Amino acid sequence: MTNAERLRLFFALWPDDRVRGELVAVVNRLRSSVSAKWVNTDKLHMTLAFLGDVEADRLTALESVADLLDGPAFELTLDRIELWRKPGIVCLGSSTPPEALNILAAGLAKNLRAAGFELETRPFRAHLTLARKARHLSANPELAVPVRWSVASFCLVQSRIDRQGSHYEILRDWPLPASSRTMPDGVSMK
Repeated sequence: MTNAERLRLFFALWPDDRVRGELVAVVNRLRSSVSAKWVNTDKLHMTLAFLGDVEADRLTALESVADLLDGPAFELTLDRIELWRKPGIVCLGSSTPPEALNILAAGLAKNLRAAGFELETRPFRAHLTLARKARHLSANPELAVPVRWSVASFCLVQSRIDRQGSHYEILRDWPLPASSRTMPDGVSMK
């Protein structure tokens, strides 16, 4: 790996096989009623922080930022199907996102910015993208059976794009312990 090499990176929650199976069932149900470009089910994830192209020699700094986070594991219930009309995105959301998820995303963003990484300015909004280029959503926005996700880790993912599309590789993951100590500003640190 040369110092000039750039890696397209993001931090994410990555579903385990059980959760991915439930997500596939939701996608299969929606495919018949929604015309869209569907995300390959092996790529379904929830982005915590998108970094874009990062110099490969900054990978260690990214890992150090993530090493500082010590948030608790949490339960995430995805119970809403949403259509974001302007970008045409169909996604799953949570009517009650857990505070631990918001703290994790905020702490990660704060620490990344402090380490000199540039992030989007839009605030974090918990969602899992299912499809793009959708014009309408005829399905009920409430899921009959919510997807319940026991989130026990987060990961750093590299995205590679070639003629066949994008390919994701998990570079490293960080476990979320059953309990943690929380700093006064709401960010958990080791």
